[in-house]
Amino acid sequence: MIFANQYGTVDFIDPYPEIKNFTKIGLNLSGGTDSSWVLFMLCEYITKNKSTFQIVPVTGIDIERPNNEWNVREIILFFKEKFPAVDFQDLITFKYFKATSHDKTRNHIENEHKLLENKAFDILINGKTLNPPTLV
Repeated sequence: MIFANQYGTVDFIDPYPEIKNFTKIGLNLSGGTDSSWVLFMLCEYITKNKSTFQIVPVTGIDIERPNNEWNVREIILFFKEKFPAVDFQDLITFKYFKATSHDKTRNHIENEHKLLENKAFDILINGKTLNPPTLV
């Protein structure tokens, strides 16, 4: 699926050509713009192609900053209303404590691998913006 605007063109599915072989697509939702945009593109793809993918939303919750769960649930509700033909599964959550800067990543990786092993989804997609290099 091609998305184009004045800033350029992105082929959303091209980096994931094998996506058509999956039935349950996990989507890591943070409650922010980047993962919401990926959810929008995925819903558009499913709708336009009349795909039967199930979307399995996943979010990690830092126990000291738990409000992202509320944001994620609101985002899912919005997309369920906007894309009623898309099959959303229940939100999967896991909690972690972030004592160091690496704890969030470590906890996400551990929990996401367990979910993959337990067949909660066939593939997990993330949407993330990285800060520019310090030399920019």
